[in-house]
Amino acid sequence: MVRRKNDSLIAIDYTDFFKEDFSKIANELVEASLLTTDENFKKYLIYQAKALKENDQTLDAKADKYWSTLQTEPLEFTISRENYDDEMTSTVLENNELKSLIEKHKIEVVAKDKLGARVGITNHKGTELLLKFKDTMGQLSSLMPYSNTYTQTISNAKELKQTMVDVDLIALTGDYAEARGGITIAQNLPNNDKLSIKQGNGRRNVYHRQVRQSYDAKRTKLHLDTFLHPSFHQYYNVEADHIFVIGHENGHSLGPSSEYQNSPGICKSIIEENKADSISISFMPEYVKRGIITDYQLKEIYTTWITRRLLLRSKPIFPTETYKIVDLIEFNILLEYGAIHFDENKLLHIDFDKVSPAIYNLLEKVIDIQLSKSPTKAKAHIDKYTTWSNLHEYIATTQKKLGVKKYKNIVSYF
Repeated sequence: MVRRKNDSLIAIDYTDFFKEDFSKIANELVEASLLTTDENFKKYLIYQAKALKENDQTLDAKADKYWSTLQTEPLEFTISRENYDDEMTSTVLENNELKSLIEKHKIEVVAKDKLGARVGITNHKGTELLLKFKDTMGQLSSLMPYSNTYTQTISNAKELKQTMVDVDLIALTGDYAEARGGITIAQNLPNNDKLSIKQGNGRRNVYHRQVRQSYDAKRTKLHLDTFLHPSFHQYYNVEADHIFVIGHENGHSLGPSSEYQNSPGICKSIIEENKADSISISFMPEYVKRGIITDYQLKEIYTTWITRRLLLRSKPIFPTETYKIVDLIEFNILLEYGAIHFDENKLLHIDFDKVSPAIYNLLEKVIDIQLSKSPTKAKAHIDKYTTWSNLHEYIATTQKKLGVKKYKNIVSYF
């Protein structure tokens, strides 16, 4: 937390600023550690409790390290430190004078974290599917654009330091529970700025089963009837969107290191999310080759991704609406390469054979931007592929006529 003191700015560590609250949380974690019989989970709880009480980033790193190794534990517990919602910090790199001072004094620009807690029960059947995708990541790294020009975060020769679990949610609290348009389907942590990642430790992906299973069948049918040619309706499947998300989350762990990922400044989140989406769609045919999904599922993934995510309700605002900007870029790329088109009745058609090649071309552009370390190049890419035409306006206007999606109360019975 930053506060002004006379003519200076002072930084106050969270452990001091939120001392009373953090102490209460730490005490609860210590009590929980006395009840668990799982030694790895016990270590995680103890390290996390210490990290909440002491201003020592090595303790945060130890907690992150043990959390990222949990794979077979029946319970899921996370204290999340995620920095995607900080829209101010990355803007400092847009100021050339300030940027030069930051580089001169070797100051690392780190976005502010938001804090939340998640509790869940591991779903082992869902986790088995995640691990099948995990086994391909080393092989996929060799297919990345410009793979021989930078050190891969993941390679075939290295052990993949990443665990993945599918969970039934019990509780979301703190910043997780704030009012929002939706809850993320999955989460990949720690962020690149965290000490644990810098020390070479792994990440952990947690997938939220109830969130992806929420489904308004009546509105979805209306949506498909309005926008998608009837010959493609058979390929719409909500569970196919889950497979896309698996590819997306794995995509964050492929490609250049955090040094390059953070380089586009204010555009970094847009470029990184663009990368993860592009990796997911580009490499879907590889999962068919490896027998993880079928040709029919591939068509379901393409159709569901395009119709569920890329048909926007309004023109996104730069730079705050990261995911909508990414969706618009991908929609425009698909149009440019003829992977999608709209007929005289303004119904969407998909050329399945062109989807992955078109998005792989986008992936090449995105990796080139990260390797260039150029915020200017990143912004030019975004400007070029976020054009808004009469077609986009028709889709947005029609979406609004269909009405707002209903909020859902998701309940699970175990």
